[in-house]
Amino acid sequence: MNQKRPDTVIRSGIPRLVVAGTHSGVGKTSVMSSLCTALVRQGLKVKPYKCGPDYIDPSLHRLACGETSINLDSWLMGSDGVLETFIRTSQGYDIAIIEGVMGYFDGASPTSATGSTAEIADILRAPVLLVCDASGMARSYSALVRGFLSFDGGDRIVATLANRVGSDSHAQLLQKTVPDTLVFSLKKSPATLPERHLGLVWADQFSETSKVMKTFQETFDDSVNPTELLSLATQAPEITHRERPRPRPSSEAVRVGVVYDDAFRFIYQDQLDLLRSSGAKLTFLSALRDHKVPEDLDGIIIPGGYPELYSKTLSENTGFRKNLLALSRKNMPIYAECGGLIYLCDQLTDLEGHTFEMTGVFSAKVTMHKKLQKMGYVEVILNQDSIIGPEGTRFRGHQFRYSDMEIHNDTDLVYRLIPKRNKSKEQPEGLTVNQTLGSYVHAHWGSNPSLARRFLENCRSFRRGEIAGA
Repeated sequence: MNQKRPDTVIRSGIPRLVVAGTHSGVGKTSVMSSLCTALVRQGLKVKPYKCGPDYIDPSLHRLACGETSINLDSWLMGSDGVLETFIRTSQGYDIAIIEGVMGYFDGASPTSATGSTAEIADILRAPVLLVCDASGMARSYSALVRGFLSFDGGDRIVATLANRVGSDSHAQLLQKTVPDTLVFSLKKSPATLPERHLGLVWADQFSETSKVMKTFQETFDDSVNPTELLSLATQAPEITHRERPRPRPSSEAVRVGVVYDDAFRFIYQDQLDLLRSSGAKLTFLSALRDHKVPEDLDGIIIPGGYPELYSKTLSENTGFRKNLLALSRKNMPIYAECGGLIYLCDQLTDLEGHTFEMTGVFSAKVTMHKKLQKMGYVEVILNQDSIIGPEGTRFRGHQFRYSDMEIHNDTDLVYRLIPKRNKSKEQPEGLTVNQTLGSYVHAHWGSNPSLARRFLENCRSFRRGEIAGA
């Protein structure tokens, strides 16, 4: 019988700095990655973080400092979740650098700080470096900076970085416009990161990414002294958090296969950590390279990703596809999100109009589009029992997809989706058949840790033969 652990107070005095921006595209990621690399060169062990639900920027952080980047999202995780995750994952590091999302004050609501970089900075009591696009600006830079400093939560901004500065004289002029604020200047770089329809590319998938990052780094090294930024990070005070008691994991290990390759990578590190702490032994699989699913698994997770870019290879790997279909029919618990959901359908039609056979677990056809189909935060309520929770279970996630789906039969839909920005547009979602559950929603299991425990309980039941095959 599981016993709850007593409350524990955890604390951290780690130096930390938030790299925020006035808006998207201002250069946060290049500044963040260059700063991390510069600090690593000084012999520091750097822990990177990313505000918001982004999956791509963390891959660039890993390239920059060799450490796994952790997502912090106050709408998905709550302030307690953000604080607990940060303190737990920053242990043993010399400094933490947190990249913001969108503009500093932008988040889940146009009228509050919820989900914004400003709220994360407040939760972590972290000093903020505000990155501004200073190209073509002189005295207007003062208006821009002073506006941010005087707005709600702007008092955590301890310095600005004027990006895309034209010359040394331009940099000196900008400093004069805000003489009472520390201003770093970074000259315009000729390099740009390659992009695709879901944003920036994976850091390790394109050879030019490393070249571009090196060019950014050279520009950064010529303009910014990282020791000065380190001194700003040391201003952060100690933070504490009282951990909520959690049930002890079962001593019976559960073997969970996680599909993780170039086609499927959209999974939060927090979700993997939560599964492990709940008793899962994770095995990583590839739907692109592995010709069969290992026989000793008790459950499978297929994250989101870019299946449409690898649809031919996925379709031609018939051994893996047939294995998944057979395991679903045997009632193995299988959980899939977005790209993973697409892979479990009958067919996928790409942007060129080519149609490829997928696994056929769900009787549905997916079509890719050039325009975004759905985007935004959602709350999910289970309208019936499922492999991740009983009826009435609630959790949070987000959607970001360029495809739509035509369902061919009466597949059960177990989700009620409530969009954050328009709660009146509730919609059914969440396909289920046998013990397989798939959805377009990228769920953050930290919003309800019981999801991991419920999934693993079903995996144990499958191993014991308590769930009969279809």
